[in-house]
Amino acid sequence: MLESLYLRAMMLAGGTIGEGNPGQFELDQAAFDAVQAEDVLVAVNQWLGRPNYRLTVVPQTRYAAGPDGADRSGLPPMGPESELVLPPVREGRLSNGIRVLHARRDGTPTVDMVMAFDAGGAADQGLKPGLQGFTVGLMDDGTTTLTGQEFTQAQEMLGARMYAWADSDTTSFSVSALTRALDDTVDLWSDYIRDPAFRDADLERERGMAVSGVQQALSDPTSIAGRVFTYLMFGADHAYGAPLAGRADVIRSYRREDLTAFHQRFIRPDNAVIFAAGDAEFDVLMATLEASFGDWTAPAAPRGETTIAGVADQTAPRVVLVDRPGSVQSVIRVGHVTPNGLDPRNFDLDVLNGILGGGFTSRLNMNLREEKGWTYGAGSNVSDALGPQVFSVSTSVQTDRTADALSEIARELNEIGGVRPPSGEELDLYRRGQVLTLSDRFETNNAMVGYLSYVTRFEHPYEWITTLPDRYAALTPEIVGAAASMLHPDAMTWVIVGDLTRIEAGVRALGLGEVEVWDAEGNRLR
Repeated sequence: MLESLYLRAMMLAGGTIGEGNPGQFELDQAAFDAVQAEDVLVAVNQWLGRPNYRLTVVPQTRYAAGPDGADRSGLPPMGPESELVLPPVREGRLSNGIRVLHARRDGTPTVDMVMAFDAGGAADQGLKPGLQGFTVGLMDDGTTTLTGQEFTQAQEMLGARMYAWADSDTTSFSVSALTRALDDTVDLWSDYIRDPAFRDADLERERGMAVSGVQQALSDPTSIAGRVFTYLMFGADHAYGAPLAGRADVIRSYRREDLTAFHQRFIRPDNAVIFAAGDAEFDVLMATLEASFGDWTAPAAPRGETTIAGVADQTAPRVVLVDRPGSVQSVIRVGHVTPNGLDPRNFDLDVLNGILGGGFTSRLNMNLREEKGWTYGAGSNVSDALGPQVFSVSTSVQTDRTADALSEIARELNEIGGVRPPSGEELDLYRRGQVLTLSDRFETNNAMVGYLSYVTRFEHPYEWITTLPDRYAALTPEIVGAAASMLHPDAMTWVIVGDLTRIEAGVRALGLGEVEVWDAEGNRLR
């Protein structure tokens, strides 16, 4: 908590307003630390019995708003740009070859780490679809020595947090540890990663939940739109794609042998990197990691490999409608595949996207939400991936404005690369918003670990972020506008999920492209 400047400000303000003492949080913490088990028992017996205690709170007159002297006639000016200074990073390897990168950060007695494996969603290619996510999710349910409940309790006793997550290219296991409990926490983390139990009872429970999730997703318009859109981008056989039909049957086919085989192929020391940040000396951290992971050897099975193929450029528009009778909103996804994540043009494309739909003040949101009031929010995004990325526009609009919203999206896509290119004012607003918040991205150890992982994944130098202010300053509206050549408004994929009895005729009348009607599992109905 104390890592965050925002939370520090909240605690200081709360103490000042409520108690007249900005340091009240220290007194509250001391009182909490002094609580003994018998004190809790006394409180339970006093307050959780009969008769019930009723507390009535009435306003007190001693609090009154006073003049603050603030000028509220306009937004305050943005502050000056501050120099971003990164902490030093050291690199080493464990005896089994696992690479370790560590940024030493004082401030709070904690250490955050991620062990990342080249095994994201793309690792499903050639395997049963969804196996990667199911396997990693089941690892939370315990190790060969601990049940799921015991594993959770062990984390609580250590004051640690452990969890797994994945993107298209990488599977990561995170841990946040107290420095004083670092050795025991890393031991538990090692058990979690190296020795999952995959118990039959846990597998069956998770399988049932996953099948229920699939059934629920088939009635959720946002989920339908996202999955259909991804399928149209990559198909069923690409590493970033997945089949739409038969997902529940695939989940029912998972066997423990599938999970252990995936773990042996991908979750292994010769496929791992450790990123760390926090209050620990490098040599101490390395010794701790060596003690828990140094004897981990790769299994005899060959290491899993992922093959990320390119995707052919889309040459014509396509429109897919999915019926959801009675829906009061239409969910919209629009976009196409863009160059891979290592393409140097992505920097300019990201800025263009920021102006078009990457923030609250972007064109799409100001148009569809602020001016028209048809949606709670609209935006665009360029996905992060090593392979082909995807530019997409996303929003949900009131049903009777579906065709109007599609028309406005098409207009915005055409105008940013044509009659209304990015302006100097839009570029300056976006640039300052990015540059002035760079330092905020490193408030926490977890954020620092995320940065180390990001620059490693996308092959940037460690100092990459410190170069961004100059790169943003060098941009001109003409440079950013030229990035619009990477967008092809006349060859977009349009996915709309809604009540077709109310929206289909209007969508067809727009002439966006050939219209097809699908069901939620990818079957063409007409």
